[in-house]
Amino acid sequence: MGNSMPNKSKYFRVAVEGSTIDGRTIERSWLTDIAQTYDPNTYGARIWCEHLRSMMPDSVFGAYGDVIAVKTEEVEINGEKKLALFAQIEATPQLVELNKKSQKIYTSIEVNPKFADTGKAYLEGLGVTDTPASLGTEKLQFSSMAGVSFGKNSKENCFSVAIETALEFEDEQKSMFSGLIQKFSDLLKPQIEAQGKDAQTNFTEIQKVLEKVAETFSAQADELKTVKTKNQDLEQKYSTLETKFSELDNKFHNTKDPNHRDRPGSTGNTGSTSSVTY
Repeated sequence: MGNSMPNKSKYFRVAVEGSTIDGRTIERSWLTDIAQTYDPNTYGARIWCEHLRSMMPDSVFGAYGDVIAVKTEEVEINGEKKLALFAQIEATPQLVELNKKSQKIYTSIEVNPKFADTGKAYLEGLGVTDTPASLGTEKLQFSSMAGVSFGKNSKENCFSVAIETALEFEDEQKSMFSGLIQKFSDLLKPQIEAQGKDAQTNFTEIQKVLEKVAETFSAQADELKTVKTKNQDLEQKYSTLETKFSELDNKFHNTKDPNHRDRPGSTGNTGSTSSVTY
């Protein structure tokens, strides 16, 4: 990818209370603790390919992004309600490309049940993997990486079931326009507040209109991308048809008519009368 900036994802499910790869259980309280305690400024959970770390920054086992926020929600799996952990990440372009190619589409959390002697669970990392082993429940699968040492805390840490992940990223166009609107609002806010409540009300209405404009521009940008893709597809199809037509045309001109007979040579003059056979 040409853009080297990280991509901010929407929230997606990364773990559900239940079994781990070594037969232990992810406690409901762990997920609750993680949602309450996780702070990337305290200890940021990075994203790792197959949970493996490399000291080399250009290695395929370098970090593929960061977990920037987490939350818990109740979900229903096979008719049973369970607590699930959802994460929002900033993914590197490399992770985005892998996901587009359907590589490393499962996620697995790295949990320290007793983080820094606090007695509470904490999210220390997020793995992306392609090697789940099914337990027979939809999209709840074990990673087959059991037995691999993932660091000095590996004896205490647990690695969750691997869950299939389709990364969805926030609308970059909308974010750009929203950022401009926010800067515009921040610039004028002190002046508007100084003019009283009526001015603030009017300015709020203007902000709403500008947000609608941003949404419209974003939608139009998406439509233009779709049209561009369709045009490229049509150009490719036209080029293919043109090539096939040229091949058929050459074949037609180089194929002799089976009913065509060459004109025989002249038999010569046999007397006063010339005879020409056709």
